[in-house]
Amino acid sequence: MNQHRHTGAVVTNVYNMEKYRMKRVVLFSLILGVAAVFGIGCDWTSGGGVESWNARWNWVNFSGVYRNPGGYLVSDFSSAGTINETVGNTSGGAGGGEPEGAASRVESFAHDPNVPSATQDLRYTPIVPGSVSVSTSGDISFTDDGDSNLTGNPRGTGSIVYDSGRLTLNFQGPAVTQYTVSYIQQAPGAPGVQGFASSGRVSRTPVVRGSLTLSVGETFVLRDNGEGGLAGSGVTGTIDYDTGAWSIDYGTSVVPPNTAITASYRTQGGTGKGGSGSSVHTFNVVQEGEQLSITDNNGAVYSGNLGSVRGTGGFSGDGVPPIGETIIAQFRATGVSSGGMEVEIAGNFQGVVGDAGDGQFLLATRQIMGTWVESGGVTGDVRGESSAVRVDITDPTTEIISPDEQAVSPDLMPPAEE
Repeated sequence: MNQHRHTGAVVTNVYNMEKYRMKRVVLFSLILGVAAVFGIGCDWTSGGGVESWNARWNWVNFSGVYRNPGGYLVSDFSSAGTINETVGNTSGGAGGGEPEGAASRVESFAHDPNVPSATQDLRYTPIVPGSVSVSTSGDISFTDDGDSNLTGNPRGTGSIVYDSGRLTLNFQGPAVTQYTVSYIQQAPGAPGVQGFASSGRVSRTPVVRGSLTLSVGETFVLRDNGEGGLAGSGVTGTIDYDTGAWSIDYGTSVVPPNTAITASYRTQGGTGKGGSGSSVHTFNVVQEGEQLSITDNNGAVYSGNLGSVRGTGGFSGDGVPPIGETIIAQFRATGVSSGGMEVEIAGNFQGVVGDAGDGQFLLATRQIMGTWVESGGVTGDVRGESSAVRVDITDPTTEIISPDEQAVSPDLMPPAEE
């Protein structure tokens, strides 16, 4: 009799555990179903050779009209060659008025919102009096009166030591989590200049690895090592082959003022018309999440999607990207050209995160770079740029946790044995 009662208890417990297991399976299936429908923080495959897309990048916006100021948007690969151009100047216009680029400095700093003040040593000195401005995440801005005093708007005070770069800010108002400082470094030749650097972009991308030579007059000649580094004449630098962004760090070397910086490099892009049929000068891009629609100036439509997205500075999509971060997104689209040829377009969109003020963000310097491949074998180079747009950057990441990783709901627990 006791054996029968024990066997019945075992059967009942097994039955209850099976019901519990089935409820967990159903719950997990429902969660996966919701994630599949709404894409809540999950990766999914975009297909067609483009990698995965993630909902944390939904703020990215590459919609707009793209043109190539230098010629055709779709050009012929066969006309690609060596590019020789002037890409900067060591003085950059510093010493009066807004510089052209070389001496214009921007630095961003994170800040503890519980601390009402900040002290920071700016990197590039000496600083041109009256050139300092500060924007903050708390909607407070500061301006330099040219006599070392900073005035906050709508409130706040501060100071700047032009020779050493020592910056002091007193925030009076909303909590500040980040602030960005823009200023002009004195041009080379000014007394006490140290740590001077030049930076800019070449006009054509991508740059062929190992092909770039930067010359600063006849004083410095830097050559590309094929791995993103530049070196020569006792100074160093960097090159981003995808974006064309370059930099030179002169260290302790004496930099000649008002000297042109020239670049010689090779690129994959061409200058002649690419593709069959009518020439392509513009792309009208409409992006909704990962979905893309591209219409050229001849009325041909190409449909596709974005794939994986990354920040060149290491930003992974979690939280808010730093100002100045370059965002690169893979894409692929297919359609039929005006010449009646089936076409696949694949490559990258890219843009730079900017500060629009009032706590808002821009996606600026937007570009499309890719390859045009026709079913008949004709190929072309795709290069275009579009104007900046405002973007609403939040932290959209949401983590889905399986029932095996989360606390089990009490109503799913097996009933206690009586």
